[in-house]
Amino acid sequence: MAKAESEKAKLFIALDVPEAMKKEIVAREKELPFWRWIPGKLMHVPVRFLGEGDSSMQEALASDFADTFTGFRMIRLIPTGYGFGPTLKRANEFHITLQKTHAFEELKEAVDSYVLEKVSLRKENHFQPVIPLMDLLKPPVILDQERIGKWAGKLVLSEPYSFELGLFRIDFNKRGILQHTLLASAEICRP
Repeated sequence: MAKAESEKAKLFIALDVPEAMKKEIVAREKELPFWRWIPGKLMHVPVRFLGEGDSSMQEALASDFADTFTGFRMIRLIPTGYGFGPTLKRANEFHITLQKTHAFEELKEAVDSYVLEKVSLRKENHFQPVIPLMDLLKPPVILDQERIGKWAGKLVLSEPYSFELGLFRIDFNKRGILQHTLLASAEICRP
């Protein structure tokens, strides 16, 4: 077994952000040039963070992932504003918030049930769908908050549907750059 496969890795389950929405966001990045933007190819809507898992946990989760999450309702990504996570005072990310629809809630419950059945993790109750846009090295000062607020206030995004759910492993390439490795995917609803 290769070294990378036997080591533990951080895992998460996320919805895909459709290309049209990614392009709309990336086109506006130049207006806020002083922060570290998440590349468009890494944009996603986190549904469940799983923490670290070894190769056997990864295999257990990936084994019937596609079959489990087929047949759900379409999930529309409706932007409602922006925010900083985990809190403004301890912010390490800036994100676009999304409307928590019934379809989101159904999928989140199914993901939690699936994960709890496969591995022993605590049940999460809090869930606010977001699209992380940038990593912050430190919480934003008032001037940064105002600048980001003006930018977000002018941002107009389409409301596309997300059709794909993925199980990802967080890796770093040889240069130490963050990347997400797709372990399994499911077409939750056919377009």
